[in-house]
Amino acid sequence: MPQNPLSLNETLSLMSGEFGHFQTLWGAYFAVTFGILAAVTSLKFPDRMTRVSVKIAIGVGYAWFAYLNLMALYKVRDDREHLAEYALKVLDQPRPADAADPTPLKVLAAKPPERWELVLVHVIADLAVLGLLTFAPNSPSRPGGAETD
Repeated sequence: MPQNPLSLNETLSLMSGEFGHFQTLWGAYFAVTFGILAAVTSLKFPDRMTRVSVKIAIGVGYAWFAYLNLMALYKVRDDREHLAEYALKVLDQPRPADAADPTPLKVLAAKPPERWELVLVHVIADLAVLGLLTFAPNSPSRPGGAETD
């Protein structure tokens, strides 16, 4: 353990903050994902070449965003894992006989998802989004080039 060990309350508080970061990253991921899909399906393109070019640019940008999001999730996950290991060490230390049962706190200190689980969920979602981006129908334009309101 470190020379100036964190108290259990401080450790659990840090874990709670890391859990919040984890949820924020997933929330941002899904907000961007649905925003991109909504925008691409509602855009009107003057010709096929423009449509393909825009979709490629958005696809590359989305893939970069998804990669960065996954790397951020890895970092938060690793931080949570280290904090969970530390919290379990603190909880496993001898306590007075009248101390409360630490089992509920051990549940709070449960390990975060494994890296492969994050990759699996992220890759499946990313491939689905890129597939929809590629094959999503576009808003039809009116015959004769007239725009709709």
